[in-house]
Amino acid sequence: MPPQQITGIGWRHEHERALLEGQPALPFIEVHSENFFAEGGASLALLRQARQHYEVSLHGVGLALGSVDPLDDDHLRTLGELIRAFEPALVSDHLCWSSIGGI
Repeated sequence: MPPQQITGIGWRHEHERALLEGQPALPFIEVHSENFFAEGGASLALLRQARQHYEVSLHGVGLALGSVDPLDDDHLRTLGELIRAFEPALVSDHLCWSSIGGI
């Protein structure tokens, strides 16, 4: 039997209120990890609200996993804090070359 396939929706500012107010049946929402790296603020508060109703998938775009540069310790620490705070169902990142020489 093939594995269960599920589909979530990407969290976008344009429809966050509609999701929170209407609470459509969704298996999960996907958010870009780096959008929630800042401490406090409205974005984190809204994500906390959403997490009460939905599983969360964190998808990053900034680890530069395909680069020859070492991983950014601050980025990893902040991602770890986000993971501990929201207990996501999934965590992923782009496998891309997006830095050279720390830039």
